[in-house]
Amino acid sequence: MFVPVEIGETCPLNETEWMKRKALFNCTDTSGNPPKEYHCVTNNLEVPGEVCMGSGWVQPNYCPVFNLNAKGFDAVPCDPQRGICSSQQFQTRDVFKYPGCLNFTRQPDVVQNGDMKPEPTNFLPLIVGVGVAVATLVVIGICCVWYCKRKSGGSGWLDLSRVIDCFISTSKNKNRSSLGHKQKAGEYENGMKEIIAMKKKRLELEERKVKALERIASALEGHQEQSYTELSVPPSTGEDGYCPLSMPL
Repeated sequence: MFVPVEIGETCPLNETEWMKRKALFNCTDTSGNPPKEYHCVTNNLEVPGEVCMGSGWVQPNYCPVFNLNAKGFDAVPCDPQRGICSSQQFQTRDVFKYPGCLNFTRQPDVVQNGDMKPEPTNFLPLIVGVGVAVATLVVIGICCVWYCKRKSGGSGWLDLSRVIDCFISTSKNKNRSSLGHKQKAGEYENGMKEIIAMKKKRLELEERKVKALERIASALEGHQEQSYTELSVPPSTGEDGYCPLSMPL
């Protein structure tokens, strides 16, 4: 039986570790021809694991792989990028000498029979969300039915048609109310724009008035200065200091 190693571990890559794992795994059933021996190899899904199998020969530059379906060894090309590969034939029990065959780390969510173990799907949030939505709709429906029955003044299931009509009319009224609010909002916005435009025009008129008054005031000041200058010029006088009453003939 193929037993995967712990997640994050690899098969032993030296003889010392190999012997320790061999003693721990303890292949007690040594029957068969050849007799069963301890092996730590990868399977056809590149999952490292331990198994008791009879040893066999592997050709150079190849690695033994445990086939989960055939329950036996296959040979696959060795990847030199993972480590040293064999340059001559070797027994599968000596695969620890060639890291190129064993330098695989076990990844999570892989099971022994070769199928990928699906991650558990958590449906709890979805169930809770759907339940809350359904409960909300039920409460809203009950409230609407109660309101419509009260409005229609009926009682019992005989007035179900009235309740349905009321519910439909209530929905229409809500839609109309929503449209009315939108129209009012649009009218309010347009009105505010008109008020702002009128205020701008008033400000422009006020600025024009102020500028006109400033020009008038400036003109008046200039006229007053000219009049004052004309009045301050002294009249011509006679030799005695008095103004002559008449010009000499």
